[in-house]
Amino acid sequence: MQTGIFFAGKRVSRSSRACARRATVGRMLTCLTLTVLAACTADSPTSVDSGTASAEVLADRVSDLAVVATSDFSVELRWTQVADGTSRPAMYSVKYGTPSIDWATATVGCSREGTSIGASMACTVDGLDPGTAYDFQLLSYRLGAERQGGSYSNVANGTTAAREIPPASPVTNLSITAATESTLTLRWTEVSDGQGRPAWYNVRYSASPLAWSSAEVACDETLEGTSIGAERACTISGLSADAIYDVQIMSYRNDTGVVEGELLSDVVTGRTASATAVLVSGDGIWISSSEIARLPTSGPAWSYLLNEADQSCGTVDLSDQEQRTNVCVMAKALVYARTGIRRYRTDVVTAITQIVESGTYRGRALALARELGAYVVAADIIGLQTSHPGLDSSFRAKLRALRTTFTSDGPTSLIQCHEKRPNNWGTHCGATRAAIAAYLGDTDELERTARVLKGFLGDRASYAGFNFGGPEDDLTWQCDPTRPVGINRTGCLRNGRVLDGVVPDDQRRGGTYSWPAPRENYVWEALQGVIGQAVILHRAGYRVWDWEDRAILRAVRWLYNVNGYPAEGDDTWMPHVVNRAYGTSFAVQVPARPGKNFGWTDWTHR
Repeated sequence: MQTGIFFAGKRVSRSSRACARRATVGRMLTCLTLTVLAACTADSPTSVDSGTASAEVLADRVSDLAVVATSDFSVELRWTQVADGTSRPAMYSVKYGTPSIDWATATVGCSREGTSIGASMACTVDGLDPGTAYDFQLLSYRLGAERQGGSYSNVANGTTAAREIPPASPVTNLSITAATESTLTLRWTEVSDGQGRPAWYNVRYSASPLAWSSAEVACDETLEGTSIGAERACTISGLSADAIYDVQIMSYRNDTGVVEGELLSDVVTGRTASATAVLVSGDGIWISSSEIARLPTSGPAWSYLLNEADQSCGTVDLSDQEQRTNVCVMAKALVYARTGIRRYRTDVVTAITQIVESGTYRGRALALARELGAYVVAADIIGLQTSHPGLDSSFRAKLRALRTTFTSDGPTSLIQCHEKRPNNWGTHCGATRAAIAAYLGDTDELERTARVLKGFLGDRASYAGFNFGGPEDDLTWQCDPTRPVGINRTGCLRNGRVLDGVVPDDQRRGGTYSWPAPRENYVWEALQGVIGQAVILHRAGYRVWDWEDRAILRAVRWLYNVNGYPAEGDDTWMPHVVNRAYGTSFAVQVPARPGKNFGWTDWTHR
């Protein structure tokens, strides 16, 4: 601690003043000059600005500076106010540093303006380190044009409280959102690691009841968090069919590879799907004969269907993507199955024969995808395998060839179209691929079709081989452009706007992201293929309607409730299927127009 007055910006000792009184004016100036130079040593306090020769009177010194309270990041100081040397309350500047404090290098903690001499005053120094000892010192001074008459207080000591680092937050909403014969898909909201960073995670499972220490590690051994509050998912694979499993997740902090602050979530229980045989011809890949037998033969839906079946459908051309012959033939098959009138079946057989005899396909994958699926369903509805086994055998051979035949102007086959195009092209190709696989009883092909659809719906762990964004590389409608999907994940928002359920790769056909969102018909077009696949896969035992938090429902809900764009025209067959699958009540039309690939659901799926 040092005392004195300020002269020309430096502290001058009392002996200097004595020297000045004994000297003449000239000698006094020489004496003071030498004294000031002597005072300019490296360890002199330098935080006080320059004074003047008249600033001989010092502010009173604070002698009772004390630490009165501490926390992990702050210290509260208190002292008795003093005079500034002119009978007015002094000004104060507090500095701190690790012991022993050096005023010149110490850090400013707080400043105060005096209020009343003799009154108590306090200030709180923030931003300190937990569990650390500090020295504190105060400068009382007078404020004129500049700081004057500074006096340094006693040094007070204090130690901040040691900080108790909390554990990571527990995951409170772990849930099982989807199940197959061999997998369970989990979802949860990411939490803090106790220090404001995203936690790390470890997932384990076992047959019920679960014991954490012996349970199997799922997904990856460690899962690094990405963002607190973000939705996270992982899929446990290699499970047994129709089995019950307990699942638990541990959130923890991972500093330099050391696991700390770990907490466990509640245990959730899920069951894998039952092993199911793929339905083959005769059991109804779209609808069974027993279901058709229970449907009405009156009302507007039946009348519209019957009127279509009584028309001439024309000659089959699988390369004409706008041709309605396919849904016309499907109508004839349905009416035959309900009435038994053979002329309707004959017309279906004629169409199948034309396909068998059509030669090498020459056209686009989209055209083949839109047209072929309805003929496969029609052949199944009339029981072609039983009524015309020879034709059925030839038809099956043709189907095997068509799903891999060369297609022009884009994807080079029906299968490549399904696996590369995450839009209306790919979904239509997937629907026809599913119909062919179910009709042929090709379980491997149907399983592959299901995996690709599941990836489209948002499960990138199931499949992520699509080419997103088109030639413009437009990913602006994606919820997460770094992990693009066919239908945006649940809860997706952007600037408060709901993107949950958007079909990004077809919504972009209306332009890059903007709001209000364009009403883009290609989105409904993509859903024609999605819902076609869903109907066929569901009848084959796949729980497709539940996949990815009911992604299909979310897509339709976004169109109706957010975009204000209900189904119109040849899309009106789809809400009937969705309402039946989910028990919803989206507005429907009766009679409803058939789509480009399937239809008549206002009668079959009412």
